[in-house]
Amino acid sequence: MIFAAREDRGVVDRLFERLDRYRQADVGMSLLTLSVIGELRRGDALGRLERLVWEDLPETDEVGHGDLSRRDLLEMLQAKAAEGIAYLATDEADEIIFRVTQHHSSTAVRSAAVDAFLFNHNDSDEARARLEEVLLPKDAAFAGRVRQTRSMDRDEFNAGLRRFYAMHPEEVAPEPGRPPVRREDGPTAPPKRQDR
Repeated sequence: MIFAAREDRGVVDRLFERLDRYRQADVGMSLLTLSVIGELRRGDALGRLERLVWEDLPETDEVGHGDLSRRDLLEMLQAKAAEGIAYLATDEADEIIFRVTQHHSSTAVRSAAVDAFLFNHNDSDEARARLEEVLLPKDAAFAGRVRQTRSMDRDEFNAGLRRFYAMHPEEVAPEPGRPPVRREDGPTAPPKRQDR
């Protein structure tokens, strides 16, 4: 259906209308809509995707346990919009992605832009070299991540991970374990009923 819709000039407008209608109420629908926009690979979506990427992020607000803040939700949409831009894989789209990797305030959005750029340029050494020229030093590891493909066996993937962690030891997760108990904390008392 997406392939068939590529020639429909009005489809991008209708999808952006849907995005505007649902983006505050249904982030899942909004992410799906942005995915479809990206997969259409239509140049007439580029300007609107770029505007979304550069919308001002709100300050982080207090939310309940497990809830996402307004900032979190917009960062998710911006990351998906950056992926849609990278999907075009044109010179203009690539330049936008390079600006995102250099200037966007969100680590999540910069990371998504790098990953999508590499994916849409077949994870080539040339694409990786182009990115390494523009990446912020703190984001250098983004260009070296290993992507598992269907043609890759387990040993090949694990060898790629070992190379990545050898080059970026700061990315190795700490050993699992429990935090040490401080002696001054003492034993924890059972909770008391509050209804009496």
